Amino acid sequence: MSESLTFEPSLQHWRLNADNEVLHLTLDRADSSTNSLNAEVLRELAQVINKLEQVASSYRGLLLKSGKDNGFIAGADISTIQETKSPEQLKALVKEVHDYFLRFERLALAKVALIDGFCLGGGLELALCCDYRVITKAAKLGVPEVKLGLHPGFAGTARLVRLLSPIKAMLLMLQGYNLRGAKALNAGLVDKVVADKAALEASGLSLIKKGPRQVSNWQSKVLSIGPVRKLLAKKIEDNVAGKVQKEHYPAPYAMIDLWREHGGSFQEMANAEIDSFVALRQTPQSDALIRLYFLQERLKGFAKNDAEKIGHLHVIGGGTMGGDIAAWSAMQGIFTTLSDLSEEQLEKAAKRAHKLFDKKLRDKDANREAKMRLRLDKDGWGLDKADLVIEAIVEKLEVKQSVFNDVLTKAKPEAIIATNTSSLKLEDIAAGISAPERLLGIHFFNPVAKMPLVEIVHQSANSQATLDKATKYVGEISRLPLPVKSSPGFLVNRVLVPYLFEALACLEEGVAKEAIDKAALDYGMPMGPIELADSVGLDVCQAIAGTMSAFIDYEGESQLDRLVAAGHLGRKSGKGFYEYVDGKAQKDAVSADQATLDKLQERMIMAFLNACAWCLREGVVEDEDLVDAGCVFGTGFAPFRGGPMNVARTIGHAEVVKRLEALVSEHGERFSPDPWWSDKA
Repeated sequence: MSESLTFEPSLQHWRLNADNEVLHLTLDRADSSTNSLNAEVLRELAQVINKLEQVASSYRGLLLKSGKDNGFIAGADISTIQETKSPEQLKALVKEVHDYFLRFERLALAKVALIDGFCLGGGLELALCCDYRVITKAAKLGVPEVKLGLHPGFAGTARLVRLLSPIKAMLLMLQGYNLRGAKALNAGLVDKVVADKAALEASGLSLIKKGPRQVSNWQSKVLSIGPVRKLLAKKIEDNVAGKVQKEHYPAPYAMIDLWREHGGSFQEMANAEIDSFVALRQTPQSDALIRLYFLQERLKGFAKNDAEKIGHLHVIGGGTMGGDIAAWSAMQGIFTTLSDLSEEQLEKAAKRAHKLFDKKLRDKDANREAKMRLRLDKDGWGLDKADLVIEAIVEKLEVKQSVFNDVLTKAKPEAIIATNTSSLKLEDIAAGISAPERLLGIHFFNPVAKMPLVEIVHQSANSQATLDKATKYVGEISRLPLPVKSSPGFLVNRVLVPYLFEALACLEEGVAKEAIDKAALDYGMPMGPIELADSVGLDVCQAIAGTMSAFIDYEGESQLDRLVAAGHLGRKSGKGFYEYVDGKAQKDAVSADQATLDKLQERMIMAFLNACAWCLREGVVEDEDLVDAGCVFGTGFAPFRGGPMNVARTIGHAEVVKRLEALVSEHGERFSPDPWWSDKA
């Protein structure tokens, strides 16, 4: 017989029931559709633990559950972390949670966490306090705090290196990735994987019969011995240093230091974790990355509208972009037909798609279903059945207009008609088609499977219902929709092209390409602009230069033109500005001094910022925050800086104008400060 244990005062977020000698503890946060751990939820947990310490001896075990359908616990409430920046207040809060979790862990009965959906950050840290963890195939577990410029803060660092091989634990924390199903089981993070949510409780009850257990991992014990630990920590640190700089991302280095200095003792590491967490929260990198988290949530919010979901997508164009849009959409659960006049193109697209599915979908059923959802459609039979049609063909205005006029005679009247154009204005395409109000842009970035941003490009003729449906689709496929006004290059290409061509101008002046790329990498860009041009394709860069000539100082007859004329198109041809061996750019050592690198950085970044100001003045996006979101998630602009407009605010708008004016004197009118700055300086 089930009974509810009473609390005074009554609980808002937790339920504690007893049934046949087993306790059932459920988190169902009252003020949110998602479970997360804010101060109120955690302090109610303290009341629960007080009760459990009184009654635990009367029960065999406890099942820890979620009352939400969308997951277990998403982690600590990020708003609480953002608002509690005072070192003293934050340390007190984190220490309080440490104490709660330790008391929960020490309860003298078997505890099992039943996990479906997400179990992240502080949610996983609480689950680690249980003796056992059972997950569904749909569960995903991870500690993504590194993406906020932090590391686990509720003794999660100490519990993970005690439970798992320290190498696996450190990789999980350093990379912030999620583990699912068999991978989580094989790593030792969970004890059982079940098919679905309905099977969780039975498995949990069977584990309770085993009773409480002591965490024991021989690899943890051996690898945590002082000399061995310090040697491994050095190797891990060297590997991290090859990927990110400490001054850009201090959190990974702080995690390594924690384990190196304190990994021999669980309690020492747990205690040291508090001070390390608080210190990281004081850094500007953490401020910027937490800000980006909320910007990402804002973009996700655009897709949370009342529009109907897309049931059938039809993609026209089996090239790299079209094929990859189709593959990604099918993988995310949308029935997709892909058409092209060339059977060879379709076959190539199918091979790329299957390679993607095999890499991303290890579950055999999910893999098979994705392959069934993607249909090659040379004859275009899917066109008249689709809810959304996306064109991804050659960037030629007349060709696109011809295709859309054909589409409009065959597609359903309510179907969304979209182009993936990267540079043509919607109005120019729409001027030559029969129903211009039905056309909008859904602009993906290459590679589709890696780039999270998708620009939703609108023209004045589009209805809000049309935009909502397109935005809903982007959310459906786990991408971030950014509404942008139709204009040359939209947002991302409009800001990226002046940056890219300023780098090419430096190259024309005789600066070594390796020095230009190093200056950008030192700033925090994911790739240098010269290598980026090679990756985009030099023929593509040349074409973009033509469509955006009003915004860049480009007159032709440059190294870019000569390389294109010679057929050296970049990475795809094996040679561009760099030569490529096994897809890797062959670079000479950089001999430039720091002063030269600083000047190169200044030229490129100021060109970038000035282009952002133009976009704001022209209303390409709604506000500065959306510029930052678009630039970080669409161009990879140094995330730890929080976006270009965040950089401009940090520098000061007046200082930005001053620097631009100095560049005008030295390099020409292309650096003339955009009028937008005058209103802000």
